[in-house]
Amino acid sequence: MAYQVLTRHREIQSVQKQIGAAFRARGTQSLANIGYPGGHEDRKVVWVKDLRIWIAQAVIHGSRYMNALGTEPPRPGSLSIVCEINFPISGIDRRINGVVLADERGRTLLAHRGRINVGRKGIGAQLFWSHYEGRRLTVWDGDRESDVAAVAEIGSPRFLQQIQLFVHEVERIKALARDEQTDEDSRAAGAEAGPARFNRSLKKDPEQDTSELFDASLLV
Repeated sequence: MAYQVLTRHREIQSVQKQIGAAFRARGTQSLANIGYPGGHEDRKVVWVKDLRIWIAQAVIHGSRYMNALGTEPPRPGSLSIVCEINFPISGIDRRINGVVLADERGRTLLAHRGRINVGRKGIGAQLFWSHYEGRRLTVWDGDRESDVAAVAEIGSPRFLQQIQLFVHEVERIKALARDEQTDEDSRAAGAEAGPARFNRSLKKDPEQDTSELFDASLLV
């Protein structure tokens, strides 16, 4: 199966609108304070209660479409972003972590380049790809091939569930990073890493079916 990154403004804008429409059709909208490295700001969020996921969208003029996603219910205080699936306004910008793809069957897909913010510069992509258990795609990315993580298929009846699974996978990977950092701090202080935390960083919850980390109906 061949996949190609879409670059036309109209195509990317249409996908951004469809993402927002899918969340609004199933969720409730409210104003929330969203925290990010370096600050926080009030944004409209759409919370999908049964999936425990929210989205905040914006257009950063001249730069990108923003899709910030999290898992905490909207409440007083600041919400934490788990990941962002942002797209360039047009063209290809590999500094932006989201991409829109087309495949040979005419499907439009969301994907992610694998760079996540874990609070330590330079390790986000390495950490992501070493632990990611979802579907990895090789796509034609302008003048080269790139590996990306499959997220969701536009128009699928399971579109929001597919996004949910990806967001929770990123959340799991970030938890591993926090555990590893805590163990490094403990060793630096002369203490041994806690065995329970160490074991949790090596394997997933045995109750969780790894087949659910990506939708098997996507991209087959």
